[in-house]
Amino acid sequence: YMSYGPLYRLKKRYKYSRLYLRFRAWRNFDASERRSFAALRAEIDSFETRRLFAAGNDGLIYEGVYRKAPDQPCLLKVCLNGRKLLGSFRRVQETLAEDSGKLPFLCPVLDFGPSKSDPEYWYQIQHRIEGMLISQYLLLPLARRLEVYDPINLSIDLIDQSQALGRMRIIAPNIDLENVVIQSDRSLAWIDLDPYELVEKGPMPLFPLRRLFRLINYVLCDFRTTWDRQILKNSGRDDRHTLGTLMVRLENSMLFGYDSPSKKRHRTDHLVRRDLCFNNLEEARELLVALDRTLHAAP
Repeated sequence: YMSYGPLYRLKKRYKYSRLYLRFRAWRNFDASERRSFAALRAEIDSFETRRLFAAGNDGLIYEGVYRKAPDQPCLLKVCLNGRKLLGSFRRVQETLAEDSGKLPFLCPVLDFGPSKSDPEYWYQIQHRIEGMLISQYLLLPLARRLEVYDPINLSIDLIDQSQALGRMRIIAPNIDLENVVIQSDRSLAWIDLDPYELVEKGPMPLFPLRRLFRLINYVLCDFRTTWDRQILKNSGRDDRHTLGTLMVRLENSMLFGYDSPSKKRHRTDHLVRRDLCFNNLEEARELLVALDRTLHAAP
C-alpha cells in the first residue's frame, strides 16, 4: 500500500514553495500558451489579478479581487479548453442553481466561459476557500492529522458528498488531493468544478469511483499499521478482518478503470482482482463505519 514518509513530505513542501510554483507555470506551458493566458486575464476586466496562486497541468490560478464581490477573496482560473467546457459546465451550474443549498460543499463559481478572442482557452472565477488541501493534510504527522480531521470521518464525508452529487446525476471525474479543502470547522469544500458533468439520462458511469477510492486510500493508508495494532490490543484477538478487507478493496478499486471509455485508464486493469473492487459507494461506506466502530470498541 502507499505510504507518505519523510521523502514524500519533503517533495510536497518543495512543491508548495513560491519558487517552484513559478517554475511549474513556466514548465507546464509553452510561450504561446502563456501569452494566451495573459491575454485572457487582460480580457476579464471584472477581475483584478494580485498574484499567482497555483499552477496545474491545464492552467493557472490567480488570487485577486472580483469587482462584483470586492469584499470576498476570489480566484481566477485560466486554462486550456480542449474539452469545450461551456455546454457541460453550464448544465451543471444550472442544475446546481435549481437546487440551491443542497450541495454546500461545492465552491461557488461566480463567472465562467471561454475566451472571446480564442475559444481554446477557458476562465472561471470562484470564491477562495480558506483551509488546507488534503495533499497538505498528508504532510502532517499522524497525531496532528487526527486533530485536524479524523481520517475515517473524512473518508465517510467524501463518500456522502459524492452520493449527494450522484443523486443530482452529477459526476466528479477529477476528485483528488489537490481539489478538496479541509476547512477550519472540519468540513470539506470541493474547489475544481470545471470537469464536472451532468448525466442527463441512462445509468450513471462508474469510472469516477476510481479517483475517489484512490483519494480515500491516500487518506487512510498511513494509519493501517497503527490501527492494526490497536484493533489487536482492544479485542484481545486477531480481529482485523474489516481493516484488511477495506484496504485490499480500496487498493484494487483505485487501479481499476471501471467503465471508462479512455484506454489509458485501463492500463492497470491486469493488476486488479475485479471481484474485490467496490461496485458502489455504499459498500465502502459500510466498511468504514464498521472500522470506526471496531476502533472505538472498549478494550
